[in-house]
Amino acid sequence: MGKFHIRYIRTTRAILNVLIIGILISSSAVVYAQELKKEITNDEMIFRYNELQAQTPLTVQLSNQPGQNLHHKLDSSLRQFLQKTSAPKVLESMSHASLESSADNVTVVVETTPGRIKEAKDAVVLIGGQIESTYANRMRVELPVSALSELGSNSAVEFVRKPWKPLEHIVSEGVSLIEADDWQTAGYTGSGIKIGILDGGFNGYGALLGSELPASVTTQWFRDDGTPGTSSHGVACAEIIYDIAPDADYYFTNIEDDVDWGNAVDWLIAQDVDIISCSLGWVNTGPGDGTGPICDKVTDARDAGILWVNSAGNEAHTHWSGSWLDTDDNTYHDFGFLDVEPWIDESNAIYAFKTGELIVIALKWDDTWGASGNDYNLYLYNSSSTLVASSTNVQNGDDVPAELIEYSVPSEGVYHIVIRSNGADETANFQLFNFNQSLQYQVPAGSITEPADSPDALTVGAVFWDDPETLEYYSSQGPTVDSRIKPDLVAPDGVSTYTYGGSGFFGTSASAPHAAGAAALVKELYPTYTPNEIQSYLENRAFDLGDAGEDNLYGSGRLQMASSPIIETYPATAGSMAAYDIKFQVSSNVTAGGYIEIEFPPEVTLPTSIDNQAIVVKGPLTRSVAYEPTDPDPVVSGQTITIPIPTGEWIGGSSLTDCQVIFFHACGIKNPIVPETRLSKAYPLYISTSAGLITQVAYLEVIP
Repeated sequence: MGKFHIRYIRTTRAILNVLIIGILISSSAVVYAQELKKEITNDEMIFRYNELQAQTPLTVQLSNQPGQNLHHKLDSSLRQFLQKTSAPKVLESMSHASLESSADNVTVVVETTPGRIKEAKDAVVLIGGQIESTYANRMRVELPVSALSELGSNSAVEFVRKPWKPLEHIVSEGVSLIEADDWQTAGYTGSGIKIGILDGGFNGYGALLGSELPASVTTQWFRDDGTPGTSSHGVACAEIIYDIAPDADYYFTNIEDDVDWGNAVDWLIAQDVDIISCSLGWVNTGPGDGTGPICDKVTDARDAGILWVNSAGNEAHTHWSGSWLDTDDNTYHDFGFLDVEPWIDESNAIYAFKTGELIVIALKWDDTWGASGNDYNLYLYNSSSTLVASSTNVQNGDDVPAELIEYSVPSEGVYHIVIRSNGADETANFQLFNFNQSLQYQVPAGSITEPADSPDALTVGAVFWDDPETLEYYSSQGPTVDSRIKPDLVAPDGVSTYTYGGSGFFGTSASAPHAAGAAALVKELYPTYTPNEIQSYLENRAFDLGDAGEDNLYGSGRLQMASSPIIETYPATAGSMAAYDIKFQVSSNVTAGGYIEIEFPPEVTLPTSIDNQAIVVKGPLTRSVAYEPTDPDPVVSGQTITIPIPTGEWIGGSSLTDCQVIFFHACGIKNPIVPETRLSKAYPLYISTSAGLITQVAYLEVIP
């Protein structure tokens, strides 16, 4: 018998922000349909906790947990479900709300032994099951509850589990904040770009066609019922992208679980989309290093030339990580230490605010994925120290190092999360997620979900559009388990959508579509850009926040496309001696010893021979500086020209002042250097100065 210690805590915060969440029940995740804020005063929290505060810490005896001796090819929840159906009174306090079951049947995912999926299919049919969908070595099936044990004993079956269902990381104000409106003024609206939106549901999208959405979209529903679904989360995401890229072609597809996921991604690849926007996530589908079946499909898309944009997650305040600690050697993990006896806190407390609220807890540790031989169990207790839910998957050398609990509370109150070693070597490093309630012990670092942890995803965190330099408190943070920086960018949330109305669309779910829309405009401007080049383009122009350079809160910074207020039209006749001047602005003097930099896009090639008056930067009062080449070789496509400010010269003024860049001999911007398909498009010239000023972006439009 083991003992563990619970303490009850009293909040000292005057206001507690609580997520009011729309939930899609799943084996590994929750769906955030929308995030709102509920204010609870300190007095109210005292009232909620004062009765518990009067109690002394409790020591609880634990007996052997139910369901541990059944076939280990069934996940813990299925084993408990089997035992519950055969002996209901044994687990009458337990809840398994996420199992899709009728009186006689249950829906599960069967993971088959490599190369033996046909045998597994035959076995399902022989025991009276029905195959709903398949992908790779996984199939979703409905079968009699009584057949679960028989299926688990088949050698063609590796594991039977509940379906993995994703989280939805729940004219937009973000359009102007990211400066996409300037690009639209310049004529960039996503024309010719294909954008795929992969989500859990698009309920009500038809009513918005031709208004908040384009007049027509291409759809493919992978849900078992073949419908757009009951969630409207995908519609809200699509509204944001459409605000930014209204002339793009749109492809909507939805999923229920990981089996649908593979099929949906393959469909989008087959449609030859340029960008996929996904505001979904999982946990416990991989170790957190960008690998696993969910992340693998992101890699497939990137390999197919598609930029994948994914929300980072909303788990910063619902995540804890740490190493195994058991100072009293009782097999229970120590989360913290107390200032009263028994001195050790062996639970991570949460508070459920209403009857029926769903608690979803996911635990994983750093054993080799699929080869864990260290067995840890996960338990949930109520405020009376009664065990109400558990996850006791077997880890004996060939198993996934993960546990998951889903429990619908019968009443509001404090609940306690407990981790126990069951013959493990007790050296694990843990990742714990609790999706719907804030944790007593929180570690925001490392709270990125899957597939946002993929190196092939452009991962986007959240800043409120009206306070765009402050990270949202829930926005998931890096690093990944393998120490990579995530997110890659942050973008606005809390924006207006028709779907969610005036309350705003909060969460990284709203941020990712802003980046997807921006990527579409970049792809339109540079049609030959690869996903890597588009991502680099956006990251390089981001507004740096937090620590200088990339960091695990903001990535490269806030999405900012750089404005494009000035479009000049010039002839591109070879040998022309005309001067082509482009106006720009600086906000302070750039004096002697400083410099002006002009970055040319890849489509612009400077000629081999440039005299010292080929490019002139001119300020007010006729002050000017000429570019003098120091290398006899031509300036290659895409390079940046640096123009030093010599003694006695300066550019700019004490306030916003129009300056000019003057080109002679067309600077090589002429046929056939400019691709024929782009002859009437504007090319950006990014101008910066030694004063650290990123000026307005000037555009040079080439006309045949």
